[in-house]
Amino acid sequence: MNKVKVIKAKPIKQQGIATIVTSIALLMLVTLTVAFTANVGIMETKTSANEYRSAQAFFSAQAGIDYVLAKISKYEMANPSLNPDISLTNVGGNSYEYSDTVNYDDGSTTTGTGSYVVSIDYSSDTTNYELIKLTATGTSGDTTSTASIEQEIVFSAALPYGVQYFFSAPLITKGNAEITLANITEGVINKPSGLGTITQIKVHSGGSISDGGAPASTNGTNINFREGDSTINAYSNSTMHSKVFNLDTTGMKQMSRRASCSGSCSNPSYITNNSSYSRSKMHFVDGANITLSGGSLGSSTDPVILYVDTTSSGNLILKTGITVWGLVFVKGNWNNNSNSATINGAVVVTGNLTNGENLTISHDNTTFNNLGKVGTYTRLPGSWSDTN
Repeated sequence: MNKVKVIKAKPIKQQGIATIVTSIALLMLVTLTVAFTANVGIMETKTSANEYRSAQAFFSAQAGIDYVLAKISKYEMANPSLNPDISLTNVGGNSYEYSDTVNYDDGSTTTGTGSYVVSIDYSSDTTNYELIKLTATGTSGDTTSTASIEQEIVFSAALPYGVQYFFSAPLITKGNAEITLANITEGVINKPSGLGTITQIKVHSGGSISDGGAPASTNGTNINFREGDSTINAYSNSTMHSKVFNLDTTGMKQMSRRASCSGSCSNPSYITNNSSYSRSKMHFVDGANITLSGGSLGSSTDPVILYVDTTSSGNLILKTGITVWGLVFVKGNWNNNSNSATINGAVVVTGNLTNGENLTISHDNTTFNNLGKVGTYTRLPGSWSDTN
């Protein structure tokens, strides 16, 4: 009898569900990773943009400090309406403001325009204006970010402490001097800190002195000039400059109202216009023939420094009717072409003075003392601060 063999089928394992679950889990993980990465990218972009705008605001504020500092040396703090270079707005008491815009360039295209407002406060020194606090607030191009910084600036006189010792005479020349002694009036200078006085002679020269066209001679027993001084004659132009000024020649150019004419010009307004007088009251001329005639340049209470560099070219002509109150410093030779003019203060020539017989030069104590108020502003070390 044949037996029928029954074969039982083995149950098939159900693995499809596990695969689907695993796939979904992996998909979710990838999705979360992509979302997280995208979010990080967005955050980094926002952070970068915020940093960029913050940098714009900061550099706007710094630009304001730099600009106002460059201009304020030419600003008459005692009378703001006379300032020719920068228009300040009084915001009450001894405080002023200046505002402007700043263009940003990334090297290929202009990427935005920021702005700044600078507050100028001299309430801590309302007499001499020697210490001023600048507070600048900068704004980014899209106005979403601001930054504020402070910088104190201090006044630095053009003439150094103790310069009185150098002015042994109202006229000092390294080389020869063609003058009329009767037209020169010496004076008495107070030494610093009450150390006595200096009684001047009329002319102190490293070369020879011609008095009205003839060799100078002593007036009886009164020897009121000195010529042939080998010490002065041996000075270089730069040495004579450093004997008189705190600033070097480059500094004088930067901090002065510099003559912009070439060739020859007469009575340039940037020198002769009293309404344009700057806080620094320094005027620098080089490479040009400048003729000044008529009126007054400076005053005994507000003297000027007129610096003329003739070492390469140019000359200074002071004609009849012009009165200069302050210091005339000629670096090089000076030929006044026998013109008449009056200088109340002092004259220094690092070369020869020719045809100066009709110049009237007089020491004036008030003028000389007030020359100490002529100078410029510089940053006070350690006073910069980020006020954010």
